Amino acid sequence: MGLLSCRAPLADYIHLSLMITNAIYIFLLASAALHTVARPLEHRNDMRDLVSFRLHLTSLDYGLPYANLYEGLQRGLRRSSFRLKHFQRLRSTAKAERNGNESFETAVTTAPGGFLTTISIGSPPVAFTAIIDTGSDLVWRQCLPCDHCYEQASGAVFDPSTSSTYEYAPCNDTLCSDLPETHCVSKKPDNGDSNDRLSVCSYTYSYGDESFTIGELSYDTLTLPTPTDQPDSLIRFAFGCGHNNTGDGNNDFAGAEGVIGLGQGALSLTSQLRATKFSYCLQLISDAASVTSPLFIGAGAELQSSPSDAVLRTPLVTNPVLPSLYYVNLNGISLGGKAIDIPSDTFEIREDGTGGIFLDCGTTITFLEIQAYDAVLTAFKALVPLLPVDSLEFGLELCYNTTLRVASMKNPPTLTFHFEGADMELPWRNSFVSVDEEVECLALGRSLGFSIFGNIQQQNFHILYDLEAKQVSFAPASCDAL
Repeated sequence: MGLLSCRAPLADYIHLSLMITNAIYIFLLASAALHTVARPLEHRNDMRDLVSFRLHLTSLDYGLPYANLYEGLQRGLRRSSFRLKHFQRLRSTAKAERNGNESFETAVTTAPGGFLTTISIGSPPVAFTAIIDTGSDLVWRQCLPCDHCYEQASGAVFDPSTSSTYEYAPCNDTLCSDLPETHCVSKKPDNGDSNDRLSVCSYTYSYGDESFTIGELSYDTLTLPTPTDQPDSLIRFAFGCGHNNTGDGNNDFAGAEGVIGLGQGALSLTSQLRATKFSYCLQLISDAASVTSPLFIGAGAELQSSPSDAVLRTPLVTNPVLPSLYYVNLNGISLGGKAIDIPSDTFEIREDGTGGIFLDCGTTITFLEIQAYDAVLTAFKALVPLLPVDSLEFGLELCYNTTLRVASMKNPPTLTFHFEGADMELPWRNSFVSVDEEVECLALGRSLGFSIFGNIQQQNFHILYDLEAKQVSFAPASCDAL
């Protein structure tokens, strides 16, 4: 089992990370008509799989003035460099936390190269567009009053005083203890007497690139769209109301209004909805950025229009150091039907939290531990009858001239990831990404300490996370048909 390694030799790592990201595969959910009256879901125990939510994901780069598709890809690759650094630091700081060190970092980066979607919080509902992240738990948005709020791409900063259902989470709240860094602050209730004070849960959420959000854990009404166009609301949804939010200086959370955690911790969107499953299907990165991709939560998350023999299933496993991430067992990798020689323990989760591989919709390419990456690279060079082109400009290590490759290889070799019980065969378009009109590069990166299965490799697969059965299912799909 493998978990991404973010460190090669420093120069290689910096160079790779500048362009290694699945950023074009980043999606923004720009559709949510939440104008109808929502019906409340007050009893969380009644919610398990009774309600279905469908969210629409669009490219994070949609609407930005790029000269061409490849410029957007390069921006996405740069974004993933921050995510790579963070996951490396996350493992180290999580281990330190278990040993009593106060330092801790969460699993989100400033612009995680993932997805954006639109949901609503408040009464009346106030929509906000936020980054979807399977590598973290907290849902947070920028809130007034601002100590420091970055400029959002759209929408006004949320004013909690305008919501009739907003309330602070007390310091002794159970969910307060699920945050990595908190302290108690004294607050005056909005409608309370001047002598009344509340002990409120204040949090600091820090990121690998020194980005952070600081605010209060709060409760308010969450509203989500459903396939029937009748929105549903969850009373007392816990979220972070961020008053001091800072990105890396160049990318303040990509201008999104916050982050929506989809991890396995108690604070995530899926956990609070008590959803036992969710799924998504990512469009090809070569498709127009305006094309939406679906994210399903709850009853409607089942794989759709897939014959049973096309569905692959593999168990979810737990990394005790990083329990919120979606780890799976990887037994090996093959190319063109031939097993690649990789040490058998490369993808095993080790006691210190290293090793293993996890699925992440926010990382652009797949990162493999050095031994595995080098072996895969060698296998491609042996099977592809062409000289690689200079790849320094693109930051990915193995690149070919697209025209020559198409002319010389009618049936390019298939890269297969042998997950436990599921052999996932990747078409060429899931292995190589076009970095300009004439060059395509292997969408893999070298890492140290763990591996990540990124979203280029996930494109045009419907992927279901069944949290109750503890398994992930894959099926080839035309995402625009779901």
